[in-house]
Amino acid sequence: MTGDAQPPERFETVYHHRRRDFYADLYSLKADLKQGTDYVIYCRPGTSGVTVVAPHGGNIESGTSELARAIAGNEHNLFDFVFMNGPFRYRGHVTSTNFMDERLAALLSRSRICVSLHRMRDEHQKIYLGGRNRELKELASERLSAMGFITELEPPRLQGVDKRNFVNLASECGLQVEIPEPVAESLLPGVSEYARKTSVYRLRDKTSPTFEAFVFAIRSALNDYMASRVDRR
Repeated sequence: MTGDAQPPERFETVYHHRRRDFYADLYSLKADLKQGTDYVIYCRPGTSGVTVVAPHGGNIESGTSELARAIAGNEHNLFDFVFMNGPFRYRGHVTSTNFMDERLAALLSRSRICVSLHRMRDEHQKIYLGGRNRELKELASERLSAMGFITELEPPRLQGVDKRNFVNLASECGLQVEIPEPVAESLLPGVSEYARKTSVYRLRDKTSPTFEAFVFAIRSALNDYMASRVDRR
């Protein structure tokens, strides 16, 4: 395959999930928009066998790029899709079953687990934990609860269990984290207003103790999961 014309064969494109998606898949988006002006993809390999993804970063689901980078640290793979074009930010949303890129595919092909960070519009305090890796979900719930967050292991929607969802394409599937509006705002105060008003999104440097607690909880869950799997061998 050359360029971005077609997705890899194993990643089937699905066209019907979200009416608000302007583009059918990430390949269509990249063919129409300009990298460096409308969006930037930050891809960095790690050594841990974990991939952390912000598929709707920048000013689409504001704060998720910052979270993904902090959670990835230096050891985990990172794929951060940063949409920068403020006036057209909702055109950058591609649902997770259609979200694929050659670089992301390469990271996932050598990963045991994947974590995706999302922001949902709900106004409650519950963080929805989805994905097909039950053990990782339970660990994340335990660690987040210990830091004072409220989680839902069986969310009524946004469950992230579709096998075509990129978060489940690592060898041991993954964890989809959906963060409601009030929680997202507490992690990075002011990020929502900034994303609405800015014409070009720049990542926020100022975080909060709540942000650090959230990152610590997810990183702890990842570390505990990977350590437990090593111990079983």
